[in-house]
Amino acid sequence: MRYQQHVQHSPLNQTAGSIGVTGNRLTTSQFDFHAETKGPGGYEAASMVRRLIQDKADSFAYLLCDITDKSRTTDMDVRSNGPSRQESTVILQQEGIFRTNCLDCLDRTNLIQTIISQMALELFLGHRSERAPADFWVRHASLWADNGDLKALSKIYAGTGALKSSFTRHGKMSLAGAIADARKSATRLYINNFADKGRQITIDMLLNSDRFIYMIQSTIMLLRSFKSGTTQTRKPGLPQLTWRRTHEFSTSETICIWAGTFNLNGKGSGVREDLSAWLCPSAGVEPDIVAVGFQEIVELSPQQVMSTDPVRRQEWEEAVRLTINNKKKCASRDEYVLLRSGQLVGAALVVFVKSSALKNIKNVEGSVKKVRTGASRRYGKAYGV
Repeated sequence: MRYQQHVQHSPLNQTAGSIGVTGNRLTTSQFDFHAETKGPGGYEAASMVRRLIQDKADSFAYLLCDITDKSRTTDMDVRSNGPSRQESTVILQQEGIFRTNCLDCLDRTNLIQTIISQMALELFLGHRSERAPADFWVRHASLWADNGDLKALSKIYAGTGALKSSFTRHGKMSLAGAIADARKSATRLYINNFADKGRQITIDMLLNSDRFIYMIQSTIMLLRSFKSGTTQTRKPGLPQLTWRRTHEFSTSETICIWAGTFNLNGKGSGVREDLSAWLCPSAGVEPDIVAVGFQEIVELSPQQVMSTDPVRRQEWEEAVRLTINNKKKCASRDEYVLLRSGQLVGAALVVFVKSSALKNIKNVEGSVKKVRTGASRRYGKAYGV
């Protein structure tokens, strides 16, 4: 997994030994929330995450300071009426933090953070040989439930408050909480399908996204096409002004792209054959991007149309990768990595790029299209990836 590779090669882990730290300074703990909570225990099983991070929570500790009130004189009888001076002495230092991340959800993140917060408080109270009353934990749960319901990030991201707030607040899932989650889910479904466009445009504008710039340019060109004849007398628009100043914020370089296509006729026997004569036709030529298209990569049967098997595409992906990375046959000095692949029934497209060029690539998007062709566009289909 590429994420794990980034963690293992993090500068924090590379410098751990040089500063006298044993082990890695950056580690991950994976917890399958759905698998653990789908049983009869429900969301209460989420507390099983404790066994994964208990040792880390104990070693991270917390910040503990002793604050002493230092007056201007040590004689209590002649103490000045001026402002007192406070000094703090660090008794215990916090040695680490938790970063909680979920693939596509803030709600599960908030629930796990509630458990981590409870673990930190239990550690502090345990060192003082104290126990918090039940009312304290009720207030603690309400605090984190409000954090999930009211935090602006959740409403910006999803349009509603957090799910599972009933469990976070009361420690169990009630009927009213399930109904509230269903209402929030329905609201999110509506927002994502009908009301999210304006929010996405705003985010793209703030992030200076290429998608936003392209949208503005297309809109301006469309308006100018309706008012032809007045274009020459108007002031330059955004596309023209942007083009004139491209040298101020961009650079250009020449790249080589190799593109090829192959009709497999639904056969898979050729995947073991030597593809270098096709993929490496010219000695000394090292394309920066290799785009390979396949037609009829699977048999066009009703089963494949309803549910396409990706195994055949994955086999050809691996065959292409091994061929273009073969130093003896293709003489490539850099490794090619898979940038993106897509498949729609029999049509497939795989794109490889040099690993050294990855730093210049962002916002990779793909699309698959299925268009009816034939008599009156009723019979037969054409596919595009």
